[in-house]
Amino acid sequence: MKQRFLYLLKVFGLFVFAGFLIRLVFLLFHFSEITRNAETTEVLMAFVHGLRMDLSIASYVVAIPIVLLIVGFLFTNRFQFYANRVILILFAVILSLMAAVDLKLFQFWGFRLDTAPYFS
Repeated sequence: MKQRFLYLLKVFGLFVFAGFLIRLVFLLFHFSEITRNAETTEVLMAFVHGLRMDLSIASYVVAIPIVLLIVGFLFTNRFQFYANRVILILFAVILSLMAAVDLKLFQFWGFRLDTAPYFS
């Protein structure tokens, strides 16, 4: 049980770090555009405010493996292992694709990827 808790904690930390890394790459990729319109403190505050979002996303990602852990008595350990792996890989691929699309679309749209393309 302790190993599973540590595993979930590592996954949580990995997705928080991924959010930080995506934000850093975005800021470095668009450095000239962002620093032209924002002060240094605003750029640094993006990491502070973004941490809340990273924690939120990491919580959602870890929620499904937690549910699998809670109802684990219904499944074999092997099934839990593969289900967790598939779910986490799926989340990682979706997050990576969204980050890559956001990185490029910002040049054309002038704002980050949000729900605007879906609901306008």
